[in-house]
Amino acid sequence: MAAPTPQPLRRTQPVALVVDDDEPSARMVAREVRAYCEVATAFDGVAGFEAALELHPRLIISDVHMPLLDGLSMVRRIEALPACRGASVIFMTADTDPSFRLAATRWQHARYLVKPISIDRLHDEVRWALAAQLGDVPPSARRPRL
Repeated sequence: MAAPTPQPLRRTQPVALVVDDDEPSARMVAREVRAYCEVATAFDGVAGFEAALELHPRLIISDVHMPLLDGLSMVRRIEALPACRGASVIFMTADTDPSFRLAATRWQHARYLVKPISIDRLHDEVRWALAAQLGDVPPSARRPRL
């Protein structure tokens, strides 16, 4: 009798990808997000894109300014992947320049957090983003809260 063919693991929770070149910040955000879903971390935009190729995250939480590939460009590339299209995005940055906020509005399910991040606000945004993935967000609430 032949050995059974191994089956791929099925995730029971959505996957979030946290990308930030500030490792302590990335780890803190990942720790908080683990209350809601599986979490992977990356510490630059290129590594974040590579992780998205493998994991197909439904939530991307990314710093805007990073070496090698900035967060906005990374998310554009991830959004072009068929398996990642429509993922919710939460951008984080210490930069308060309004042009970054405007760029973040490109995505239907995008939010924007200014560092230092409020843990309560992070939890609110993650819950909103995951609800958006399930279609539990009314259309009037789908515009970014900036």
